[in-house]
Amino acid sequence: MKRTKKQNAKADNWKPLLLLGAVVILINATAFYFAYRRSDTKPAVPRVPHYFADAKAAQPLLRTFEPAGFSNRDVVAAYRAAKKIPEVLAQQPCYCHCDRNMGHRSLLDCFASAHAAECDICVKEALFAMQEFRKGKSPGQIRAEIIQGGWKTIQFQD
Repeated sequence: MKRTKKQNAKADNWKPLLLLGAVVILINATAFYFAYRRSDTKPAVPRVPHYFADAKAAQPLLRTFEPAGFSNRDVVAAYRAAKKIPEVLAQQPCYCHCDRNMGHRSLLDCFASAHAAECDICVKEALFAMQEFRKGKSPGQIRAEIIQGGWKTIQFQD
């Protein structure tokens, strides 16, 4: 039995309907995605390394290495700063993130060993802290500036 043209026309009508259905589903899925995706997500805030909230919490303060044991002028100056203002350095985070892999609790811990002598970040932060302390800034103000990256402005002597 042969199909008539009318039957063939009915058989071919499902293809445009299938295409139309797929387009409708795609449009709805896109609309759903944009309507319900989380728009309140905030960018991740970088983690601030460990520090003591105040000098009392840092007691007893660690003894730092002697500055005379080093030859680099910047390293000597940083270890001198650690000797002069240990309470201030104890209240500062260290952005070499030695709290993660060395267990340091503040910037002061870096100067209780030879670690700081090998770390430009520790040296720059200590020099920055001393510079700001001499300007009369409090440990909290210095910490805020360190967190904002102010220590990166320190230039080493040649």
